[in-house]
Amino acid sequence: MGPIDSPLARCGVEITDSAYVVLNMLIMTRAGRAALERIAHDGGFVRGLHSVGELDPERRFIMHFPEELAIESFGSGYGATRCSARSAMRCVIASWQARTEGWLAEHMLIVGLQSPRGETPLSRLRLPVGLRQDQSRPC
Repeated sequence: MGPIDSPLARCGVEITDSAYVVLNMLIMTRAGRAALERIAHDGGFVRGLHSVGELDPERRFIMHFPEELAIESFGSGYGATRCSARSAMRCVIASWQARTEGWLAEHMLIVGLQSPRGETPLSRLRLPVGLRQDQSRPC
């Protein structure tokens, strides 16, 4: 999550049995050699395990293990939402990492856009509630 060369970026590895999840993760994340090199350099990453399973809503399990930097999802056809990218990483794991590493994980940001005249007004932005949660669990 984040620019690969940023000291604030965090990496994850997800194992899944779904080609659909793999393709979505390739779209939503910075996958490939650069991410692997970053993981090798930093030595830490979020571990994601996803299985489509039975696709039975009564047997869907989404588990977060912040102390272990791990996320497991079983019985979901769309593990990319619940595993290392997006909601689970942003809300649960990042909050744990922030607390233990001394930084702040938040769903708000300050944006400055510089005009051609060199002026940079700042705006505060907050993600709407619907974008801060997945279908199963609010952040």
